[in-house]
Amino acid sequence: AAHYPSTLMKLPANGTGIAVFSRRASSLRIVSVGDPWCPAVVLTFPLSPGGERLAVYATHLASPMSASDAEARNRQLAALGRRVASDPSAQKIVVGDLNITRWSPWFRDLIAPADLRDAQEGFGSWSTWPTVLTPWVGVAIDHTLISAGIEVIRRTVGPDVGSDHLPVVTIMAFPHAPAYEADDGDFSA
Repeated sequence: AAHYPSTLMKLPANGTGIAVFSRRASSLRIVSVGDPWCPAVVLTFPLSPGGERLAVYATHLASPMSASDAEARNRQLAALGRRVASDPSAQKIVVGDLNITRWSPWFRDLIAPADLRDAQEGFGSWSTWPTVLTPWVGVAIDHTLISAGIEVIRRTVGPDVGSDHLPVVTIMAFPHAPAYEADDGDFSA
């Protein structure tokens, strides 16, 4: 709590859940994404003294291990796209395990209505799951999606940290100077 005063966790007994730790978020809230059991944590940050905000959506969508799970994931993609599109924030970012590759037609149900682009564009395609097979075999299902005007400085896949997914590291610049100096320790999901 001393290092991350803005913390929000939803950890049900069934082993699913989400946790976000931030040093500087002005607000954190949980919203449902297409299904009551599929949460996203929404963080907001000030972008300028004039009141413009950045909204960051952190989520983990359903894994398409069956036809009904794939339908749930597709429903969640569409609901997340609509929610991000209706957010009044000046800039928006979606991060998380979306359980879909950027080449799937269902991926458009998220990026098109929300007017987002894949931060991976121009940086190659790097597998993030499963860690036992990457980098030789695997899929890129962990994403950073950004709104227009956000510049991607660097996008890489980090080392194995003990998860079955590799972390995605995205360094970005914003069209308006942030109201604070940020470092890559400011936000972790």
